[in-house]
Amino acid sequence: MFDFKCECEALPTRRFAAGEVVIEEGAKSGALYFLIDGSVEISRDGTLVAKLDTPGLVLGEISILLDRTHIAEVRAVEDCSFHVAEDPEKFLHDHPKVSLYIARSLAKKVDVTTCYLVDLKQQYGAEEGQLGMVHEVIDSLLQVKH
Repeated sequence: MFDFKCECEALPTRRFAAGEVVIEEGAKSGALYFLIDGSVEISRDGTLVAKLDTPGLVLGEISILLDRTHIAEVRAVEDCSFHVAEDPEKFLHDHPKVSLYIARSLAKKVDVTTCYLVDLKQQYGAEEGQLGMVHEVIDSLLQVKH
């Protein structure tokens, strides 16, 4: 079982006020954020994706793992505090339980996304246009190039 408080207790803590941007879309912070308390909203291209408040929530992992800019903006909905790994590669190397936790979290997201896309394909696969292209999206999910 992953106990983020135990695994992350040595990391520095950073607070964000309500309304403050935690992670800027298109930027590259180079850090991993672990939510201690508070809530955040995630938006991409100006569209609200989710509001989350689960302690232990990991943010910035896609940017770190793919070595690219952040794909979404994270903004504090209320005052928040985070444990912040400023050297995430070293932190993940030194804390394999955290790496496994992140891998499982990402696997769950891929599973939910794939199930949703399969459902869309079953409903709209014969359609013309964007909805009819669902099979291409599923193929791209399953054929990751390194």
